Amino acid sequence: MAAEHTELDKLYTCGNWTNSGRKPAEVKEHFYTILTECYEANRKNVPVLENVDYGSQYLDIWGKDPEKADKICIFIYGGYWQEREKKYATSLVGPATEQGIPVVCINYDYATNNTMDHLVVQIGSALKFVATKFPDAKLNITVHSAGALLVVNALCQLEDASRFDELIIFSGVFQLEDLAKTYIGRNIKYRKAQKVDFVIF
Repeated sequence: MAAEHTELDKLYTCGNWTNSGRKPAEVKEHFYTILTECYEANRKNVPVLENVDYGSQYLDIWGKDPEKADKICIFIYGGYWQEREKKYATSLVGPATEQGIPVVCINYDYATNNTMDHLVVQIGSALKFVATKFPDAKLNITVHSAGALLVVNALCQLEDASRFDELIIFSGVFQLEDLAKTYIGRNIKYRKAQKVDFVIF
């Protein structure tokens, strides 16, 4: 029998913060239904180069003639470092590609089987890969939720982050002091001894 969530667990559970009247599990199911429908619609309507190997994981490049683009949007999803994947991260694809901006959706490993430091290195590798692949394009990084922590740390560790023109963060997760006390932190064995820690802007 699963342990009952504490008040702190509930604070970290996105599904608790909705006016829909749905239970957290229903919110999550609805969320994934919408993201799946979005992905399937994009597959029908937008050219895509899928599963491009950037070294230790894969990314998808959405849009027509991305090598000719003046601007590229790099999107990195959240998921508390333990769920989701790039196919559930295509909500920006339609609006951006309609404006002639290709979108790169990056996959990364889960922290359930890897350290957070490993994930930061992965994201850094992906960013460098995209910067090299599209040397003449302006690069925008858009990131959601838990992915923001990885991106901010990766950018801080790059020798030169000036190649990236914009950083847009939605609902970023940065202050992790209490994370280890929650089911989320326990699932990924988060510990303060890791190099990756909270960032305060």
